Parts: sequence; structure tokens; C-alpha cells
Amino acid sequence: MTKGRIEAACNYVRHHLIEAINDADYVPPELMTFPGGSCELTSYWLGTLLKKIGFQKIIFCNGSRQLSHEDQPKNHVWLYIDESFYVDITGDQFDNCNSPVVVEESLPDYLSDFRPFRTYPIEEADAVCLRDANYNAIWQDLNRRLESE
Repeated sequence: MTKGRIEAACNYVRHHLIEAINDADYVPPELMTFPGGSCELTSYWLGTLLKKIGFQKIIFCNGSRQLSHEDQPKNHVWLYIDESFYVDITGDQFDNCNSPVVVEESLPDYLSDFRPFRTYPIEEADAVCLRDANYNAIWQDLNRRLESE
């Protein structure tokens, strides 16, 4: 799969995700400040959708960092696709990332301070959120939007 195809899919998903969030009757806390605080949930959703359209090996990456000026460690989640591309649709929550969609062959600079503490196939990700009606409503709306175009 090409970088261009991944970028197009990610931009498409992010665009429709923002629409689904904006139109939701209730927005769960993790999505209220999108892209901030929503990396785990949206990475799961993105990975699931990329799998549906043919991407084969999708790795869920959980990382942590603590910079000298930060009181608490920060966690972040991104994807590693087909052993070739680092993918993140929430990287622009960080000051040193200026792109709403990141698809890079090498680890992007803004992730260089994060140390992965867990990486695993998307199929092993715990989708507790999808058992919650509030998250499920946005997930279903996102899927409807993607399927209608």
C-alpha cells in the first residue's frame, strides 16, 4: 500500500470523525478536545477502518514520555501500518507537529521522546469504548458517513 493511499484514507476518516463529533448529541470526554486526549480511541477506530479497506498489518503503539518541564508523564497512541508507515491522526495536539494527519516512513520527530511500552496488533486492542452507547453512537455515525460516499 502506498503512502498516498494511507494519507487519503486518514484525511477522509479524520474529516468525517470531526463531523460526527460535531453532530453528536453527547460527546464523550475523550473526544471533547479532539485531537487532544483522544489518541487511543481514534487510533483504534482508524486502525479498524484501515483494516476494513485492505491494510493488513496494523500495529497499535502505546508510548510514554516525561520531559523535564512536565509534572506528569504523557502517554500517546499511534499506528504502525504494514511494517512501513507511522500513522497518527491526532499528532497535531503537540506543539511540534503541524500536520493533522501524519504518515511517515520513519518515526516522526514529535514522537521521538515517546518510548513505546506496548505494541500489539489492532485485533488485540481492547475496544471497551464500543460497548458504551455514547461512543458507539459516534462510531456508528462515522461508519454511516464513510459508507455513504
